[in-house]
Amino acid sequence: MEIKLRNFGKIKGADIQLSGLTLIAGPNDSGKSTVGKALFAIIKSIANYPDYFNQVNSEKLYREYLKPLRLELREIDRLIMLSSRRKGNVATLFDEPDIDKNKLQGLLENIRKIFSRSMMRITDEQKVKLLTNIYNNVDFFRNKETVEELIKNAISFLNKGNDAKGKIQLIASRIFQDVFEGSLNNSVHKKDISLINFESDGSIILSLSSKDDTLNCNEFNDVLHTFSDATLIDNPFLLENDYNNYNDYKEFYTLEFDTIAGIKRLDTTTDLVEKERLAAKKLNKDSYYEDLLEEFKKVFSKAQFKYSTSDNRLKYKVNKTSKELEISNIASGCKSFGLLYILLKTGVITKDSLIVFDEPENHLHPEWQIKFAEIICKMVKNGFYVLLTSHSPYMIQALKTYSEKEGIFENKVNFYFAAPDTKTENYSIIENVRDSNGNFDDSKIFKSLYAPIEELNSIYAEIYKKSTGSL
Repeated sequence: MEIKLRNFGKIKGADIQLSGLTLIAGPNDSGKSTVGKALFAIIKSIANYPDYFNQVNSEKLYREYLKPLRLELREIDRLIMLSSRRKGNVATLFDEPDIDKNKLQGLLENIRKIFSRSMMRITDEQKVKLLTNIYNNVDFFRNKETVEELIKNAISFLNKGNDAKGKIQLIASRIFQDVFEGSLNNSVHKKDISLINFESDGSIILSLSSKDDTLNCNEFNDVLHTFSDATLIDNPFLLENDYNNYNDYKEFYTLEFDTIAGIKRLDTTTDLVEKERLAAKKLNKDSYYEDLLEEFKKVFSKAQFKYSTSDNRLKYKVNKTSKELEISNIASGCKSFGLLYILLKTGVITKDSLIVFDEPENHLHPEWQIKFAEIICKMVKNGFYVLLTSHSPYMIQALKTYSEKEGIFENKVNFYFAAPDTKTENYSIIENVRDSNGNFDDSKIFKSLYAPIEELNSIYAEIYKKSTGSL
């Protein structure tokens, strides 16, 4: 499979093959992470099609149609209740002076149903019926023109048919907006139209474009095979039981609709947190990929990750007889290996999914970077698909070395170099270091990575000259 990006975020152009192990190397702010996030969003969109449609469709219905209607009707509901408590004439709130009390009671019941949690759980046909009942009594309202227009728009949305293309556009728009926090187009070149193609053997699975940060589906083929899921691993600290960032995230984004309808936001953080929590609960009873798990013993030695049923928390033990430690008390490198370990051991990540690692070396000593690269190459040899971004020469060299050792280098490995576009400000180009003839040349990658060391050597040489008085 392949993803092609044009004018998307920081990326001016990139054609990325996914044949086993895909590495994207390069300096910071060159668009490396953008590729991983785009793939995550695409695969999540396809994997959740069409099940996720009803959920996202309900959210759109609420935010764009029902919420404005509720704001109009809520004031009426409040005034009616207030008038009732004061034993006033409820009919004076409407244009009809002699309103039928039974009709009024039915109208109030329908209005209050729009405010209830059950509104998001009934069928579209039931929603239309409820809204129609209110619409048929719209002449009673003094703001009837506004209410009438809002109800007509809501009913029109509910009656709109959605084909596969329409459904995937709604799903992808929601997921891309969450993953990229609304920023899809380049922040400098705002008028450029972005293009995202996800293909298999030259046939388009999903083609998307974006203008003014609004996503549009150009083509969708729901028959072609793709990955069943995607997992983006970019933060080992969420392995901690009290992951503050996640709790803050939930509190910040808990919107009214999420409470009413029970809608679950999907983004890079919540997806991985939920998988980690699922894996932790299965840790003591499930065991997959035993040959790969053996590699982790060389890192953990006698240490173990355990799930404590007494307090439903993940624990770490240095050996069988040691005291249990909270995950927050172990090294970040152990967390990095531990997260991958429990996801593999419990089968939460699988061979028909894509695993994206965003700069995994950030929390690893060079020795452990090399070991991490070895495990990744063994995973690919065992049938896993991995996309990894890195700016560590240790990690990149280890990936090349172990992929050759495991016999996957020629057919299952693609290395890419991301660098600023010399022709266009704020854009990057991502190029394959293997040419069309299969010749592999990673010199650009290592030249970029070693440039800072050469600069330091140059500075040191100047210092040495001054201190020794040599010319």
